[in-house]
Amino acid sequence: SLTDWAPIKPGTDVAFLLGLMNEIFTQKYYDKKHLTKNTNADMLINIETGLPVITQTITKIKKGKEVEVTDYYVALSSGYGFKSENHEGTQLFGSHDVEVEGNIINCKTALQLMIDACKDYTPEWTEKETTISAGQIRKIARKLNEAKPACFLERGYRSERYASSLR
Repeated sequence: SLTDWAPIKPGTDVAFLLGLMNEIFTQKYYDKKHLTKNTNADMLINIETGLPVITQTITKIKKGKEVEVTDYYVALSSGYGFKSENHEGTQLFGSHDVEVEGNIINCKTALQLMIDACKDYTPEWTEKETTISAGQIRKIARKLNEAKPACFLERGYRSERYASSLR
């Protein structure tokens, strides 16, 4: 079956998702091409502030209409630049020192920050928090990988009322 029901302990939704993310990142169950093309996972984030290093507003044509979008700084194999100006591919991983107005800013890609943030949330840790076995967490991550891109996580009807639940 492609579906799994994971009856976690109430209030441990975030712990479960962190453990699942840890397994997805550890096993490299992500699609680099999709992340680069369709997300801001390559955005450079200032480690000190948690904000994008540099952004700018640009005008693009979407569905025949002009719309303003936020463009952001990314790491390139030959330096740094705005995502909209990229012609060589952006980097999804790593730490970078970027000079902005004479200041050196230590930053990481958004994806690297997510990977680093999930490192301690192993399936074993998650099992203790949620009562879902480490093996089942690994199985769910593997099945999501096998079904990609046609997969999603259904979080229910938002009936939970816990501070640690996603809203």
